[in-house]
Amino acid sequence: MLEQDRSESQVESKEQIRMMLLIDSHYLGYQALYTQEGLSYHDIQTGVLYGFLARILSLGQFFETNNLVFCWDSKTSLRKKAFKGYKQKRQDNRTEEEKEKTRIAHEQFTLLRREILPAMGFRNCLIQKGLEADDVIAKTAEVELGDKIIVSADEDFYQCLAPNLRIWNPSKKRMMTLRKFSDSYGITPKQWIMVKQIAGCSSDCVPGVRGIGEVFAIRYIRHTLPPHTKRYKSIKANEETIARNAGLVTLPHPKTKRQQIQATTFSSSGFKRVCKKYGFHSFLQPEQYKAWLDFMSGTANHKGGYNEYGTRKERRRTTRN
Repeated sequence: MLEQDRSESQVESKEQIRMMLLIDSHYLGYQALYTQEGLSYHDIQTGVLYGFLARILSLGQFFETNNLVFCWDSKTSLRKKAFKGYKQKRQDNRTEEEKEKTRIAHEQFTLLRREILPAMGFRNCLIQKGLEADDVIAKTAEVELGDKIIVSADEDFYQCLAPNLRIWNPSKKRMMTLRKFSDSYGITPKQWIMVKQIAGCSSDCVPGVRGIGEVFAIRYIRHTLPPHTKRYKSIKANEETIARNAGLVTLPHPKTKRQQIQATTFSSSGFKRVCKKYGFHSFLQPEQYKAWLDFMSGTANHKGGYNEYGTRKERRRTTRN
């Protein structure tokens, strides 16, 4: 018999003090959409639900923590009100098929945020009206103590890097640390904001100075771009655009509020109810169920984490005489 008493007791994990994963939930959800497309149960689309849960189990096992904070995008956008072109092309260029996929995905995002994750015991599903997951993540990273990892492929988060905050890109299986960032770019994380102000952000449809990419923006910031060059003069001539972009690329947005973080607990009854309702029978198989118990109750052993370059380091083994 599996350790059901352990799960029902809802014991808080010691890992929560040591490690927090800040999840870019829409990013993780879209990953699931394109890998679990078409999965359904009793005419309910479940591909995103299943793929999302499988990914958080994998993340919890990999980083050996159950202290996950799920951050979500609001349907409304303060940045779009400030600049109408914000993310506009990304929406306009979608085909009807892509729009339908997005609709299906967002229905499942809502189920995860409102029903599924809370039922399992994840108490931190954060969203703020008019703001993005990026803002909520950045604000939480700014105010919470302890070791934190942002889970996202969005390089905008480079501005948030700190000695106790790293960024894990699941797509590339790559960790970005403060030391690695400094060695790679030769600037500080806060200067990354100016890089995006000058170069713009194509993924968010934020236009920068024409003809200036990140490389030349960094050279300008580091004072290695000669003043007589066309690129230097172009940057100087577009100070209005650069100033406008500050409000579009800086994290968190000034209106982002601090939200209370609660300890993760595990409800085995809630977990089983979710699995049965949506047909996730594989999660209830003995080996998988035990993996969920270990993850959610926080009993996994820490193996050492990552060094300042983002390379996994193993804890030294000790021998007894």
